[in-house]
Amino acid sequence: MDALIVPTPSEELAVAVEARRASIPLAEAAFERAPRAGSGIRVAAAQFAPKLGDVSANVARIDALLAEAARHGAGLVVFPECAATGCDFADRESALGAALVTDGRELETLVERCRAYQVECVVGSLLRTGDRLHNSALLLGPGGIAGRYDKAHLPSRGADRFVDPGDSGFQV
Repeated sequence: MDALIVPTPSEELAVAVEARRASIPLAEAAFERAPRAGSGIRVAAAQFAPKLGDVSANVARIDALLAEAARHGAGLVVFPECAATGCDFADRESALGAALVTDGRELETLVERCRAYQVECVVGSLLRTGDRLHNSALLLGPGGIAGRYDKAHLPSRGADRFVDPGDSGFQV
């Protein structure tokens, strides 16, 4: 069951946003967006059950939830750990096969969606860099990848049994 938690907008949905079509269709070509109140930012928490290894289906689901959150005036949408790839892989090879790469089409698609919907998002994914595999959280926005955290403390569950620990430190 999917869930999107967005604080109720205090104003009526008012601003129409026409989203740019890309090679992969947007979840919605045009949508109503709640105005952002004041100088703060509305944060949405999105929850869904990623399909293990089905990156295309997961990216499509992330796209749909981004559009819905943007319609409700969210400026930041936070997705679960491994939302783009799934997590419970049986072995490292399977996890590597599903992992995203920073210059890959899937992340570019999500950046395009952030640009179209004028939102930022935090997306969890297995991420491959050469022969290294990380369980990463990526901050994506209209300008691209704005931040990355590779999980450093790994329990012995799911893909964490096979990923390399992050070594970039804890940036704030």
